[in-house]
Amino acid sequence: MKNKLSYKKCFFKADYEEINKLKSIDWKLIGEKDGVQDMVRVFYGTLEKVIEEKVPCVQANKRRQKKRVPVWMTLDIRRNIRNRNKAWNDYRKYKTEESLRLFEG
Repeated sequence: MKNKLSYKKCFFKADYEEINKLKSIDWKLIGEKDGVQDMVRVFYGTLEKVIEEKVPCVQANKRRQKKRVPVWMTLDIRRNIRNRNKAWNDYRKYKTEESLRLFEG
């Protein structure tokens, strides 16, 4: 099966020298001329434009992103953890010796 690739923004590789130039914008002047809503709209528009221009995209493997477990954690280990958690929840809910024995293993 072929892995599907998508793209995401890589903020580690962003050009922060250029992004920090946003500090030089006089936001008070924008707020005085227009209302708060317009100020927010201008701010988000400026921010989106800077992110689009100064933050590069990298390929992201969707299959790898979903699989957020360590390499050493096999399917059997994950299954055992899931069964242990289920047994603990059953014990907390029913408080029986049988459910405690299943949890303790």
